[in-house]
Amino acid sequence: MLLGRRMSIGIDSDGRFINAVQLSRSRGQLQLEAAISITRADNTIPLDSEEISRLTSILHRQGFQGNSVVLALPNETVMTSIFKMPNADNQENVNKRALSEMAASHQCSASAIEASWWNLPEANTAQAPGYIMAVACRSELAHAAVNLFEAAGMVVRAIDVKPCALARACSPLLAGSDEVTAILNIGWGFAEMVIVQNEIVIFERTLVETNLNQLHMSLMAKYSLEAPVIDQLIAEIGCQLNEGENAETTQTDLAVALRKQIADYVDRLSSELSASISYATQEYDRKPVTRLLVTGEGSVIPGIAERMSCKLKFKVQIVRPLDVVGGSEQTVIDCNQPNMLTAVGLASHPEG
Repeated sequence: MLLGRRMSIGIDSDGRFINAVQLSRSRGQLQLEAAISITRADNTIPLDSEEISRLTSILHRQGFQGNSVVLALPNETVMTSIFKMPNADNQENVNKRALSEMAASHQCSASAIEASWWNLPEANTAQAPGYIMAVACRSELAHAAVNLFEAAGMVVRAIDVKPCALARACSPLLAGSDEVTAILNIGWGFAEMVIVQNEIVIFERTLVETNLNQLHMSLMAKYSLEAPVIDQLIAEIGCQLNEGENAETTQTDLAVALRKQIADYVDRLSSELSASISYATQEYDRKPVTRLLVTGEGSVIPGIAERMSCKLKFKVQIVRPLDVVGGSEQTVIDCNQPNMLTAVGLASHPEG
């Protein structure tokens, strides 16, 4: 049997969990080799040296190999911009303008940020201007993240951004098609939408009013329930209203009320998502979005794909790691959850 070479460990720590994934590549195919999800002691504060040391010790016990890692910075530290760029501009001019535009729009010095950019696919009409998308973070934040992990004995091979990691993870579902696809990551502290065309991120927006934490807080406040109970109820009840049944007789009053509140949350999320998609496709002259891929903690709400599809009028698919990479039975139980998908994208970061 030909064994694949292990790749760097992808680490996603933006939420209630630290998720880590390691892949191997053999004959061009990605295979899941190891995965863990660790509950954070306090998700309201950044990772510190003690938590990273705990993580590294767990990695070694759970079958991960090597000390090379790829990280994603927290969403709130990442800057993104899309701006017009004449096609005739050379590489040096584009680099200068990307830095200048990012610095100006985020009110900081160009020398104080680390930035990357890429050309967006051509728009629908020949008269439309060319665009580039740029992402950046403050240099001091990137260096601080690297220093924390390297102090724990890890080697940071790359720092990525979540939109690119999500698009990369979903690339097996996007390959060979030029349709415009939206990816929605329903996280604990944020819900993030990414629009992809030809496997290239063409738009990104954080949906600030519809994160999973807000749903939890509203349910806890209204029903005086503890967080673990809320988790269990959301997983059991979901957001389908059972319109074909007599809910008053088949469900308890609490279950009916909870299901309606969860459904209202999903409907608000769908409305905000629809508005963002409409803005992106009209503003940048793109073809309509034809499907939505959903990941993250909130994507496990029962009935969410069907309800969002009904609201948005296009196909909605929940994406789990084993939908996009191979894996053995041993790793299925550990990692085949949608909230692991960002870590899969980080773990498949190009080498070199």
